[in-house]
Amino acid sequence: MGSVRARSKEAGSGEEGEHLTSSRFAATPSSSPLTSESRRRVPVWTWILFGAAALLTLTLLGLGYSSKTTANYRHDSFITVQGTQFLHKCRPFYIAGFNVDNLAEAMLAWSPSRAGAAGTAVGAAAIVNVLNQAAAAGLNTVRTWAHTTNPKQPFQVSPGAYDENAFQALDLVIAEAEKKGLRVILSLVDNWKYEGGVDEFVDWAKTVPARDKKYPVATGGDGDVNDMEWSEDRKQYEALRKVLFFTDAGVKTLYRNHIRAILERVNTVSGKVYREDPTIMAFDLLNEPRCSVSYTPDCTKLVEQWVYEMATHLKSLDQNHLVTIGAEGFWGVHDKMQIANPGAAEGSDWAAKAGQDFVHHHNMPVVDFATMHLWPDNWLTKNTSFVAEWIHKHIEDSTKVLKKPVLLEEFGKKLSAATSQAVASERDPGFRTVYEESEMSTASGSALAGTLFWRWGFNAWDVTNVGEYGVTPEASTFRVVRGHAQRLKAFRNTAPALATCTAECWVGTSALGINRCEQQPGVCLEHASAASLAVRRDAQAGRLQSAGVEAFGSHAECCLPGLGAFAEGCATTVV
Repeated sequence: MGSVRARSKEAGSGEEGEHLTSSRFAATPSSSPLTSESRRRVPVWTWILFGAAALLTLTLLGLGYSSKTTANYRHDSFITVQGTQFLHKCRPFYIAGFNVDNLAEAMLAWSPSRAGAAGTAVGAAAIVNVLNQAAAAGLNTVRTWAHTTNPKQPFQVSPGAYDENAFQALDLVIAEAEKKGLRVILSLVDNWKYEGGVDEFVDWAKTVPARDKKYPVATGGDGDVNDMEWSEDRKQYEALRKVLFFTDAGVKTLYRNHIRAILERVNTVSGKVYREDPTIMAFDLLNEPRCSVSYTPDCTKLVEQWVYEMATHLKSLDQNHLVTIGAEGFWGVHDKMQIANPGAAEGSDWAAKAGQDFVHHHNMPVVDFATMHLWPDNWLTKNTSFVAEWIHKHIEDSTKVLKKPVLLEEFGKKLSAATSQAVASERDPGFRTVYEESEMSTASGSALAGTLFWRWGFNAWDVTNVGEYGVTPEASTFRVVRGHAQRLKAFRNTAPALATCTAECWVGTSALGINRCEQQPGVCLEHASAASLAVRRDAQAGRLQSAGVEAFGSHAECCLPGLGAFAEGCATTVV
């Protein structure tokens, strides 16, 4: 059992992970070969025991033991909500996650000529590699898109018509995430990109007037449209047209049909229907919904009505999955908390007029948890205390008013230069600040249920171009990410199970170099002891405090490589 705790340092190497271990590694014995003289001094019984151990090892290998677990993991329960926490079976589920909106492109970019080509990341192996690295770091949730990410490879080519290759690529992402023990959050439509976005849905509908001219070309490197470059007339035209996504009957029918197509999809890899697949944790109705109060004064109310209608529709088809909006978390013009919005400290009310209202839009029973995003660079806020205040205010409203979890669903940090020095001096501190706030919230039991950074530095077409927010496993920021994920993992797995639940208690053990998991109920009783709880409740320590050995709710969870008791998994799948 000691080895289970000790391996945490390996998983979170360096400064970010050292505090995870309850003790230092023991000194390694000398590996010098025995001399003939020393052999003569070894008692006979020692050699007998050595031979017996070797025989036992060979016997275990013959019974199905190997160097690592090879069986694929399967989720057997959905993530649920109780109060301000996510639950997995009998324990809190804290999210340490990441966004990789375009991971499915690894399959869409594949071709015989591109397979293995330098500078590309294509095919199933590229998807597996990302998810393997994520699980090894302790990340447990991935957020990705169930809509077009690249206009050259559309997901939905026309109303109700989906590109089968694109859907199969998403199938693979979900199926491979499950094998690694990860959960998936799916965004159903986008606010920013035309293809796969709200503007395309409006243009598809036959119940709205045809647009006057082609939608403006995306000028940003990420494919988003920059409306700051538009004329005032063009801004007004596009803003009024966007509102139709939330109000027009024909457009709403197209969106409802899209929901049904996603939920009723049978995964071609796993064979599971999406709405019955516990790998999928939740659905975002719309990534960052926006409408302009300046052009449509009641648009915030229109968005609220749309959220209620579509969340209700989704839940009528799927009673298993959690539903949220996917909003940035702005407070509306009638909420006194709008003073915490980006730009408010500088006298700007643009965020309050963006059509969102954090409390009103999330304060309905069909929305299971709240979301916030964090983009101080994009929002051009100069308030140095903005990040901490933004997080604190959302936690306060979620805890006291909404009484449901809030998820920091996106956060990222732009760099002044694409150098390792800029990463270390600019991005790393930003990530540390977010994670410190998250960990303090988790330790104190408040409503912030986790974070997902934007974004994994993945580009199937060109691995050297990971975008201005891309984080790769080689970057120093990833050590910050891994340290946080490992702390959260240890905290969760030393948490006592709910008193109303009967929980299994699987613990990793090592003997003769063989890693395996076994039931040890006494470990979980220790987690619930007064001494252990006192350590966990020390929310002022600045780091999550975990007391005891990690325990898991099933043998399969305990044996998961990375997310279980051992970095390489168990040596056997035999219980």
